[in-house]
Order: sequence, then structure tokens, then C-alpha cells
Amino acid sequence: AACMQSLTDEGVWFQPGLVPISEDCLFLNVYRPRAEPRGGASRDEAVLKGAGMPVMLWIHGGSLMHGAGSLPTYNATGLAAREGVVVVTVNYRLGVFGFSPVVAPAGPLANSGWLDQREAMRWVQK
Repeated sequence: AACMQSLTDEGVWFQPGLVPISEDCLFLNVYRPRAEPRGGASRDEAVLKGAGMPVMLWIHGGSLMHGAGSLPTYNATGLAAREGVVVVTVNYRLGVFGFSPVVAPAGPLANSGWLDQREAMRWVQK
């Protein structure tokens, strides 16, 4: 699901109804290479266990107002398989839910969307 957002100014790439919109939206999508890539070659066992496998974290754009890491556009199954990389896409709170100075002008809650992104980076690093 995408995080709550305005659907009146979404741009051409985000169509209402493409993914559900919900307050329960803080999650990651993880795409990894298959054990046996197409073409018959096999991957190094150490790579399959995660040792030395590169990781790409994708944080979607949208001016902090709209978008989602769960859009079909960002499905990284092909990229992971083709490049032998783990790809992680992330959702974060948007608009007034993630970046409202009215909520807590001097506190971290004013930027909870940034905190969501930071926590995603910490999760990937571990």
C-alpha cells in the first residue's frame, strides 16, 4: 500500500487506484536474484548467502507529497536478476503525515518522513 497522500496533484506517473492507499504503509519491498539465473549459469554460493552481494536502496521521489516504493513501476525483479543485486524499495510518510511543521514545529515529528527513510537505511545496513 502507498502512504496517505493527496490525489489532486499526483502527476502523470501515479494513477489513483494503482496501489491501495493506507495509513498502514511503512514497509520495504526486497528483490533478490534467483538462485539460478536464466541462461543456465549458476551464482556463486557465497553471493547467494549474502556475502558481498551489492544492495541498492530505492527511495521514491514525488516532492515529499506523493508516490510509493510499491508502485509497479519500481518492481525490481528484473534488475535484481539481471545485475545480481539486492534491491530494496521503501515507503515513507508523505505530506502532512510526514513533513508537517504544524504537528511539532521544534521536534522530530515534524519530519517523520525523513525518520522513516533513515530507519529504512538502518534496516538495510543490518
